[in-house]
Amino acid sequence: MASRLSVEASTLRARVAAETARVNASLGDFLGSINAIDRDLKIAEKTMELFSFASFPLKPEESPVLAIEGKIMTKDKCEGTLYFTNQRFIFEGKREVVLEKKLFIATKKKTERTVLLEQPIGALQEISKGRVGLIAWTGIYIRFKPSVRMEETPFDVKDWEADVITRFFQYIIGGEADRDIAAIRGIAPKEAPTIRVIRCPNCGAPYTKEIYKGQTFVQCEYCGASIIVG
Repeated sequence: MASRLSVEASTLRARVAAETARVNASLGDFLGSINAIDRDLKIAEKTMELFSFASFPLKPEESPVLAIEGKIMTKDKCEGTLYFTNQRFIFEGKREVVLEKKLFIATKKKTERTVLLEQPIGALQEISKGRVGLIAWTGIYIRFKPSVRMEETPFDVKDWEADVITRFFQYIIGGEADRDIAAIRGIAPKEAPTIRVIRCPNCGAPYTKEIYKGQTFVQCEYCGASIIVG
């Protein structure tokens, strides 16, 4: 009798331990989801704040997706902001300009913002996280499609920001951002582009190069006229 009760007690303890572990795991997943939502809300708030400072206007049907402060690590290093919309990638550099000095001390300054890099989002082939600089700084490397003829460009950002950028790039390039934007606006999402011949309205020549996601116009290869693409 005592032996049977001992076995039943051990079995009960094992079941309680297993159920406790399951509940704790579920609670951990739930808290993790809450933390992720809170983090993404803070990212969204910061994105809208940074876009409000941008020196460039948004194009029709263009929406902000992500903005992260960082530093371009090319020859002429510069602090600034990496902007991602559903159509473009833009890096805007910024620098402090002294307007007034008193006794060699700057008493009045302003921030100048200049677009240093701008490409249709589809011109980016890959964004990867990696080591930037000599002291194991974490950052990202943006690789452009060969037809763009631009070198891979590194940016110094925080470790967690590098993860956010790579995640949001896939969100944009995969079309999910456009679908979410269409749902928010209450419009039908655009269908995937079909293969079609685009001709120059000026000379009638066909445009034969790749048209990138987010590109709104191209230049005729023959006469140089601008061709609007939808």
